[in-house]
Amino acid sequence: MIRKVLFAGLCCLLGAAAVAAQPRLELHVPANLTRPLWITTGSNGPTDLFFEAANAGSGSLSVQASGGFYSWLTPQVGAAAACSFDASRTCFRISVLFNTASLEAGEYHGAVEVKAPGAVDAPQSVEVTIYVGGNEPSEVQLYVPPIQGASDFKDFQTPAGPAPVLTAAGSFLQVTSSGLGSFRFVHTHRILGGYNAGLNMGANQGTVFMEGSSFASDNRPIPVTLNVTSSPIIVPNTEQLMLETAEGVAVRDAYLSFSNRGQGNLNVTGAAVSTDAGGDWLSTETLDNNLVAVKTNVDGLAAGLYRGVVRVDSNAANGPTQVEVWLSVQASSAPISSYRGAVNGATFDPTRPMSPGTIVSIFGDQLSYGFEQAQTVPLPTEMGGAQVMVNGVAAPLFFVSFGQINFQIPYGVSAGTALIQVVRDGQTGNQIQAQIDTRSAGIFRFNIGEYGAIQNATQGNFPLPVEIGQQLGIPTAPARPGDVLVIYATGLGPVTPEVPTGAAAPSSPLSYAVDMPIVNFGRLAFGPLADPLFVGLSPTFVGLFQVNVVVPDQSPTDPRTRLTLEYPDGRRSNTVEIAVEQP
Repeated sequence: MIRKVLFAGLCCLLGAAAVAAQPRLELHVPANLTRPLWITTGSNGPTDLFFEAANAGSGSLSVQASGGFYSWLTPQVGAAAACSFDASRTCFRISVLFNTASLEAGEYHGAVEVKAPGAVDAPQSVEVTIYVGGNEPSEVQLYVPPIQGASDFKDFQTPAGPAPVLTAAGSFLQVTSSGLGSFRFVHTHRILGGYNAGLNMGANQGTVFMEGSSFASDNRPIPVTLNVTSSPIIVPNTEQLMLETAEGVAVRDAYLSFSNRGQGNLNVTGAAVSTDAGGDWLSTETLDNNLVAVKTNVDGLAAGLYRGVVRVDSNAANGPTQVEVWLSVQASSAPISSYRGAVNGATFDPTRPMSPGTIVSIFGDQLSYGFEQAQTVPLPTEMGGAQVMVNGVAAPLFFVSFGQINFQIPYGVSAGTALIQVVRDGQTGNQIQAQIDTRSAGIFRFNIGEYGAIQNATQGNFPLPVEIGQQLGIPTAPARPGDVLVIYATGLGPVTPEVPTGAAAPSSPLSYAVDMPIVNFGRLAFGPLADPLFVGLSPTFVGLFQVNVVVPDQSPTDPRTRLTLEYPDGRRSNTVEIAVEQP
């Protein structure tokens, strides 16, 4: 299944109309469809699962549903009837049937696509995960170097019901579990193998025993091998590569990178491919620095979901390494914006509003058939054949691609509900709603946990743990009290002097934020707090704010110190982390 992943990072940064009266799709999905389902191998899934579609707007709503490319997933739309959650409203019940008897054991992801022609916030999808035969591994292979404390692990889940009991036989083995309790819906378990001085080089055998799982086939021994090796241990940057395109639209090369958590020097020597249905749509090229380019040829491919495997050879003890490649080829259509798919470009939180001037990302399908980044300012309002309309006004664009566009909310948009839609090559896409507020503070993050995109102007580095910098090849060190930090953010509200939509902020005079936050350096509401030295638009950038602040003396000594922007009216930004140490 192809999923939209919302990622945060400091990249690609360079008169509101009333919402028309029309139907608006609203889905009510019960919790039992949002969790994985366990299905016995050779049988079909439950027949009593459903969700409901309602009209949150005006006019009439017409509902259609399909299982997309997933033949094992069959939705059925029932007649209009009273909603189960509110008898005064009318709903369409969408039953979800699982035709899984012919599926091999494994993990499967699918989605029920719900369409409502002419409605706002349509289409929408309901994602479904099933474990045929369970999620417990048949065996576990772990790899560690002969270094005291080195470890490797395998995670898996068991379903709702009484918490199962796991016991480990082997001096190097531990098992931990979370989500325990009779009323938990999913139990998560970890099998951990660690090196100690008494272990031999090579394969060390152990067993984990499980009892009490509500899924009967889980209750068995799990053989575990801890391989102690002085060779490299290869780690791919992803275990699954998801690619999307439309019929006849070329796909950009994707790249697999491989790191080494073992000893010695890792050397990727080659790669080979295979595809479930044969054909030559998938190929690779082995590059320097342990990189593999993944290439796809969609010429002649009909709409459908295609699976392939890239096998990577290396000198690693745990090689060869396999990476699944999924290619979704869609029938050509107008651009499709995902439901709640327009989000603050720093937080990617669909529950937060946006504000005029904010850097925003919109996600969807077939948004642009190009892949372009703006090269000039003021920013263009059309790029790669795509435009983003906010209440009918074309927004400045930072970046366009098939599944994501980064743009700026025009300064003239009023607070309230706005309609956003993408126009591509003259084809007008669906409309989605977005909430606009006067301020929607969001701090940018690196793609490293929750660490903020923050610079230490005093030390000339980034306030992250040293080991992260060693992994990424960038200068990092914990910040210290008295250091001046530069926090990058967006959506901090109106500025003075004002800057036109799409234009770069001036260096002189500086454009200051009207609303001034306090920077909270702690986990508690009362601090420690620090007043910024400067809050305003970052010169030469569009829509990007910077907050300059001194690390207070009372700041916690913690590699994961929390940092938040807080305002007198009680509103606050998202929380990010930095590393802090005392001198």
